[in-house]
Amino acid sequence: MDAKAKTVDAELEKANFAFAGRTICEVWTGLTTDGYPVLSEYVEGEKSEVDASDLRVVSPEWRLTHIRESQYCTHIMKCSDRSCCRVPRSSMFNLLPSGFLPPPVPVIQTGEGLKAPDEVTDNNAHFTSVFMTQYLNESLLPRSLASYKRVPYAAYCHLFKLF
Repeated sequence: MDAKAKTVDAELEKANFAFAGRTICEVWTGLTTDGYPVLSEYVEGEKSEVDASDLRVVSPEWRLTHIRESQYCTHIMKCSDRSCCRVPRSSMFNLLPSGFLPPPVPVIQTGEGLKAPDEVTDNNAHFTSVFMTQYLNESLLPRSLASYKRVPYAAYCHLFKLF
């Protein structure tokens, strides 16, 4: 890539993508999810049986209900509307009512109680467990996140290297 993040060698980029795809498939194959074996295979784009015209375009409303994405993670979940989605096979909704993992949020102890900092400069903040994060009160969040309807999943992901 050049300084403007544009590809300078398309063939090398395709080869790099293929290598990454094959590596991910090797890692995923053999795993088990909800009691089902995971089988994955990297398919070269030119050899794919998927025709772009067969792909379903979803509405912005569907995306809002079913998808949470950031540069670090993409969650695609069923909703509770049975005319839209089948009954979930796992008990994920028993643990996470929305079905989505909550965003990781660090907290620090202050004179006013627990607070999520605007920024972390040392190891004084700690990420809470997934279950505790579900119940963090909006009053804990810094002003920089107060205007969001939901805390962006990647709001604090750049801090992982600190811990």
